[in-house]
Amino acid sequence: MVIERFLDLVKIDSVSLQEHKVANYIKAFLDELEILYTEDDAGHKLGGTCGNIIARLDSADANSETILLAAHIDTVQPCVGVEPIIEDGVIRSCGDTILGGDDKAGVAVLLELLAHAKQLNGQHKNLICVFSIAEEIGIFGAKNLDIKALGKIDYAYILDGEGQPGKIYNQAPYSAKGTIKIIGKAAHSGVNPEEGINALVVLSDIISQMQIGRIDHETTCNIGKVSGGVATNVVMPSLEVMFEARSLDPQKLDQLLERTEKAFQAGCEKHQASYQFGVKKGTPGFNISTDSPVIENFKQACQKAQLKFSVEACGGGSDTNIYNSEGVAAILLGVGMEKIHTTDEFIKVADIENSLTLVKQLIN
Repeated sequence: MVIERFLDLVKIDSVSLQEHKVANYIKAFLDELEILYTEDDAGHKLGGTCGNIIARLDSADANSETILLAAHIDTVQPCVGVEPIIEDGVIRSCGDTILGGDDKAGVAVLLELLAHAKQLNGQHKNLICVFSIAEEIGIFGAKNLDIKALGKIDYAYILDGEGQPGKIYNQAPYSAKGTIKIIGKAAHSGVNPEEGINALVVLSDIISQMQIGRIDHETTCNIGKVSGGVATNVVMPSLEVMFEARSLDPQKLDQLLERTEKAFQAGCEKHQASYQFGVKKGTPGFNISTDSPVIENFKQACQKAQLKFSVEACGGGSDTNIYNSEGVAAILLGVGMEKIHTTDEFIKVADIENSLTLVKQLIN
């Protein structure tokens, strides 16, 4: 059933902030199973068409631990009119769109998990399943979820990672990005160029004093876009640089940002230019110890499901970041999706099925 559920879901259009068709599918499914759920006002706050959906199934054991599992219901574009194809145990789109395994694989697994748990008559851990919106455009659904209102959560697992079931991501980078503006001085390039201050020359000098790209095994930075100038006969009066930095160590990120601003300050002073530093920190990262209870619990589930456990750091952000920032120990799980955010995206049938087997063990 989980494969049929996945195929149903990927056929439903789900552009970020327009996820209501998927939300309606989920709510109809939960209504049929008579599982209690709520829909919050995140969509209203964000100008979307639906909110986050939170489903609950309580344990018959009053002293049971509480486990939260989550997946997001929006997909990146092009995601309209997805036509899934199964060949040799692999599911792809017809090639004109993404597949949407990111993250409808997670959604399908959670729905089938809820159906399974409903049949257990409370012989499972307290279960909270969150289906979040607007993840792909900035993790906005999770950011607008009242996590504290969910109550005490012992373990949280976010089904939104690449890699086979059994793989987890216990670290994600702290990041910062924004625009840095260099303000020089215009002059006619053929008449009095010496009276101008070329913003590009200033930037070139600054960059020559910086380390760009891989800083160390935990830290990177990049200048991804430079824009400025007026015409070929005008000394470039100003420019804007789009800058980003990431590190698994928050202190290293702070140090990198400090060095970067000092480099721009020194370079501008040298050339009698000025600058505006608009780089700001983004979503906080996380770092969960491999011997923490949330990971030990997952390791045990892997053993029971006979799946290989592996762990590594991820390079991007997800709902996992938000739960950790709110004090909930959460890790990101691989669910089999590959080549995400491209029209070459695919997922193996076996990986979806193994993901379901694994989460069943998590709630036992």
